[in-house]
Amino acid sequence: MNRVVSKFLTAVSLERSKFDRSRDIDTWKRSKIVEALGSLEINSTNSTSGDLESSFPESDEMELASGCFPLAETRLKIVSKGEGYGKANFTVPVNVEEAAAYFWDYQSRAHLFVTHDREREIEERKGDWDMLVRRVQRIEKNQKRRSKIGGVEGKHIRILRSAMKLQKTNDDTIVITFRPVLTRSSTWSLNMTSVLASPIEQHVDLKLTRTSDTTTKVEAFVKIFVRASSAATAESATKNALERYLDETTGILRYFAQNVPLEEMTGEVAEVLGWDVIWDGGKMGGEDYRTQDKVQCVNIKCMESKALRAVTERYPWFPVLMARARMGELALNHSQRMKLECITEKEARTIGNNLMPCIKSRKIAKAGIEQWKVQNRAVEVSVVARFVVNCAGISHA
Repeated sequence: MNRVVSKFLTAVSLERSKFDRSRDIDTWKRSKIVEALGSLEINSTNSTSGDLESSFPESDEMELASGCFPLAETRLKIVSKGEGYGKANFTVPVNVEEAAAYFWDYQSRAHLFVTHDREREIEERKGDWDMLVRRVQRIEKNQKRRSKIGGVEGKHIRILRSAMKLQKTNDDTIVITFRPVLTRSSTWSLNMTSVLASPIEQHVDLKLTRTSDTTTKVEAFVKIFVRASSAATAESATKNALERYLDETTGILRYFAQNVPLEEMTGEVAEVLGWDVIWDGGKMGGEDYRTQDKVQCVNIKCMESKALRAVTERYPWFPVLMARARMGELALNHSQRMKLECITEKEARTIGNNLMPCIKSRKIAKAGIEQWKVQNRAVEVSVVARFVVNCAGISHA
C-alpha cells in the first residue's frame, strides 16, 4: 500500500509541476523589471554600497557559517551579545539585470517558496526604485511555546519592515539595500495564535557585479541587532538570524539552476542541483522533508528542476536510481550491461546501489566513479552519470 501511495503522489506531483505556471508568471514580471533597469541612470555620487561593506570585518576574522548552502562562501561573526555580521559570496548563471530583478520582485512566488514567509507585501512605493516592504517570517516552524496572551499555544513569527532601494553605481554593478523601519506596528503579531520572536534590526546590502554576459557575482552583507531578554538568547538568535538570511540569499543560486533546461545543462549547474538534493535546508523553515525522507526529497527535486523533470519524463525510473545512490547504502555490486533504453525500475535500483561499493573499493572517489560507469552501461551517458554522482554528494565526476 505504501508503495502504491508513493507512486500515486509522485504522479500527482509530476502533473502539478507540468501545469504550474507560477514560474512563468515570475519570469514575465522579472522581464518587465529588466526592461526598466535598462533606462536606470548611474548614480555614483551617492553610492549606497560603501557604508555597510566598509564597516565589515575582514574575511579571515569571520568564521565559516555552518549548515549554509555548500556552494556559496558564507561567513559570520558575533561581535557582542545581540550584534553580528554575515557575508555571502557566490556566482549565479544569469546576467546582472536578471539577478537584480529577482531580488527586486519582492512579492514573487520564488521568494515565498525559498523563505516560507507567511506574508511578503509592499506597503508603499516612494519611487521607481524606492519602496517600503514588510515580511512576516516563520521562526522554527515546529517550535512552539506558551503565549503570555491568553495562555494559547502559537508558532513563532517575526515581522520585519524595511526601506528597500535599488541603485546602479556603474555599468556593471547594481546595489540593493534594506534598512530597518521600526514602528509599533512592526512589533505586533498578526493574531492571538502567534507568538512574537525576539525583534531584530536587519541592515542588508546586496552588491551584484557583472562578471560576464551570462554570470553575476553576488555579495551579501548583513548586519543584525537582536533585542532579547537574556545574553544567551540574544547570541543564539543573532546567529540563527544571520544563517537564515544567508541561506535565503543563496536561494537565487538554486532557483536559476532549477530553471535551466536539459539542453543548456552544464557541469556547474548539475553540481548545484546535486547539492540541492543532499543539503539539509540550513536554518530555513519548511524544509523538513529534506532530512525526514530522502526518497521524497529526490522526487520533489526531480519535479522542481526543468532538466531533471525532462529526464524523468523520458526515463521514469531515474528518480529511483538517484534515490538509491543518494542513500549511499553499502550493498553487493551487481554490474548491469543493459542499454539505457532497456532499463526498468528494477535495474535502476541495482545501478544506484552499485555506486557506493564502487567508490569504497577505490582509494580515490573519481576512480570509483569511473569503475561504476564501466560496470553499468546505462550510466555511461554523461548527463545521467553527472546528475546521479552530484546527487550522491560527490563532486569529482
